Amino acid sequence: MPKLRQGSYFPGFLEARKTSEQALVAVIQEAWIGGVSTRRVDDLVQAMGLSGISKSTVSKLCKDIDERVGEFLNRPLTGEWPYVWLDATYLKVRQGGRIVPVAAIISVAANTEGRREIIGLGLGPSEAETFWIEFLRSLKARGLGGVRPVISDAPMSWASSPTKPQSCA
Repeated sequence: MPKLRQGSYFPGFLEARKTSEQALVAVIQEAWIGGVSTRRVDDLVQAMGLSGISKSTVSKLCKDIDERVGEFLNRPLTGEWPYVWLDATYLKVRQGGRIVPVAAIISVAANTEGRREIIGLGLGPSEAETFWIEFLRSLKARGLGGVRPVISDAPMSWASSPTKPQSCA
């Protein structure tokens, strides 16, 4: 290879080995999101021909996901979102070394042009009234207002409750 006094033959817009490192991080994060344990991620990395990866390194790489999800779920809700869908399901999660069911509430909204977007997600021990009210108040605090109908697949017992807050969403 010819020698240069300055610079390199390697194109400046490419970073050496950066693409493969980013691909490895993406694989690790995707496995973690899919529920693969940190120990199994180490097995996966070794199967790809690398020397392995520690559980703490996996946790550090996946912390970025938590931060990005947190930013997404706490972003201000700007514009008009007059139509809101609410739903909940139960998921099994690991807490304190045990697998326990938790309620996952999701909220999808449509703007005036018909574009839909996930505007909220909450996890709680159950679908109790206090959990729903806290969730809806958090949407309002982030800027959701002017909602016309709220669409849900089941009646919310607190909707006709005399203790229901007058402006929860």
